Amino acid sequence: MSGWDEFIKKYQLGMTEPRKLVVDSIPVLKKHNVRTVLDHGCGAGRHTVFLAQQGFDVTGVDISEEAVKRTKALLEKTGLEARIDAGDMRSLVYPDSSFDAVVSVGVILHGLHADIEKTISEIERVLKPKGILVATMISHKDPKISEGREIAPNVYVGIHGPESEEPHYVCDEGILDRFFKNFDYLMKRYGEGSKGDKKVFGMQKRYPWELIIQKK
Repeated sequence: MSGWDEFIKKYQLGMTEPRKLVVDSIPVLKKHNVRTVLDHGCGAGRHTVFLAQQGFDVTGVDISEEAVKRTKALLEKTGLEARIDAGDMRSLVYPDSSFDAVVSVGVILHGLHADIEKTISEIERVLKPKGILVATMISHKDPKISEGREIAPNVYVGIHGPESEEPHYVCDEGILDRFFKNFDYLMKRYGEGSKGDKKVFGMQKRYPWELIIQKK
């Protein structure tokens, strides 16, 4: 079993509520006539289900086979439909300009600098012109950074609860702007998690970047 399969089995079942960021993004998505949405790193399916409930045509993708299985089971339980695929965030299987929007909560931030750039490049590729990205990144204000170990510039392990051994990229505002240079900001804020996020990660004091941005 992969590390992400183990994480899904142990922790993500307690994360059932959508992040406030995703809830807050719905009026923006509807204002921009979004129809097709990719749940990028869908985990156990909480945002896939929430987005389907809002009437979007949803596709979910995750590298974990356990996540794919549990998301499909949750969709069946709730009587909702979505396409769910297993796949790597750095090499998406979808054609160019496939989606009106991408939702990526707690996903892009995993990896070294080149990994982050590749992941964002793939998101840009599958987004339609003027498509919307709803995303989170770890901010430089996260107090857990001091408890972690820096393994490469701005990349830490040991800072994110049950994901501690996975590399996490930390961004100040300048780094954030450079990563997302091909997007315009519709919203940028320090955010908060859902109750499930707070239970698993202690998110109430983590100050993640929360973004709603539009492809140029």
